[in-house]
Amino acid sequence: MENKGEQVNGPMLKEKRQRLEALFDVPEEERLRGDGWLAPFCRTYRIREHRRHGEAGSVNLSRVEVEQSRCQAISSKFAPRDCWNFDETSLFPFAPPDRGLSTKLMSGKKKEKFRITIGLACNSDGSEKFGPIYIGRSRKPRCFKKQTPEQRGFYYRSNKKAWMTADLFEEWVKRFDFKMRSENRHVCLFVDNFAGHSIGYNPTNVQIEPFEPNMTSFVQPCDAGIIRCFKALYRRNYCSRALDLDEAGEQNIYKVDLLEGMMMASSAWASVSKDTIKHCWDHTQIRASNRTGLKIRIPARPPPQLVTLENEVSSYLTELKSRNRIFGEPMALDNFLEPAEEAEVPDPLDFSGGDEAIVAQVHQEIAEGNGEVIEVESEDECEAEQEISATETLALCKRLEPACLQFTDLDSQVTLDLLKHLRLFRGRLQRVVDRNAKQTKISAFFK
Repeated sequence: MENKGEQVNGPMLKEKRQRLEALFDVPEEERLRGDGWLAPFCRTYRIREHRRHGEAGSVNLSRVEVEQSRCQAISSKFAPRDCWNFDETSLFPFAPPDRGLSTKLMSGKKKEKFRITIGLACNSDGSEKFGPIYIGRSRKPRCFKKQTPEQRGFYYRSNKKAWMTADLFEEWVKRFDFKMRSENRHVCLFVDNFAGHSIGYNPTNVQIEPFEPNMTSFVQPCDAGIIRCFKALYRRNYCSRALDLDEAGEQNIYKVDLLEGMMMASSAWASVSKDTIKHCWDHTQIRASNRTGLKIRIPARPPPQLVTLENEVSSYLTELKSRNRIFGEPMALDNFLEPAEEAEVPDPLDFSGGDEAIVAQVHQEIAEGNGEVIEVESEDECEAEQEISATETLALCKRLEPACLQFTDLDSQVTLDLLKHLRLFRGRLQRVVDRNAKQTKISAFFK
């Protein structure tokens, strides 16, 4: 109802409760009576008056200065390394630069529009970045084969909307709190006023401080260029990969599955520089030492790393166009780095089918939990490929190494680099195989 601009009040909640009780066939003697349930219900589901976060809107800049002063008073109690900001963003790992995500592809081909959400956290002096949390739609993505995302080093969770929820954020906070407690540190964590960030858990070593509504475009460091730099790094690597595949004669140079997309995203986050993070924190002026006399302005003055990355992405787009790998006019740089669809915030309570859709969704989740139905993985996220064993992979690497030396007319440095990385990969994989090998019993030799 909030999406329709309507206000929710007590009588409306009571009416909705009565309708749902009827649709779920709740016995008459078990149905709620009176108004005593309303207050705890609103507290549990964080129903309160608030404005949507992340929009600059028509904000009085004097209010921004008040919010900056409030945050400075809080952050002054913590060392720079102990002031943190967490924010999540959507990412379309497969976002070709020759068309928008919503436009129709060539006849007979489906649209590639799978989305993941990535939660990022960093401290104010740029000395630390917390590992990303990835949220997708598939509970067990096929591209991970027999392994779990955790076995591959990813913090991955899933839900129907592939978006952050209060339960997932609480789980993330517990992890973050455990890390800070193990290091005997007390830190401040700034977050925006998204309803999913309102949790019941009280951390022992993390002081959570939400920004005032409608202020995050001005005061949140992640929104001041950190996330854009992360996405620019991802898109630059994405375009570089596409050019490499084009050089190798591949037809579909833009296709990326979930696993490779997450690997590229992790690499991009690791590459966001300390100077970039500190620059963005300084721009927001939410630390007492950040009062530099800069005027408040949107967008923020871009950090040097971001300027360099945007120039590199533009050059890659020009090169792809010159190779006829972009049809029509290339996307504008802003649209490619941050597609409008990535800024959309899915509403986990959005059921366009009305009350019947809510009932159907609940029955579906109950059936899945009881094992009565099996969730089918999304075809958008992974394609089934033939699995290659570790032993076969080692043999392929061993054969490929001498094969590279047969082609002397190629760039010798490229060949040497490939050989180096093949041997490095083979050595590490061999150690994993040796570590996981089962000890042979002596009785096996007498069978």
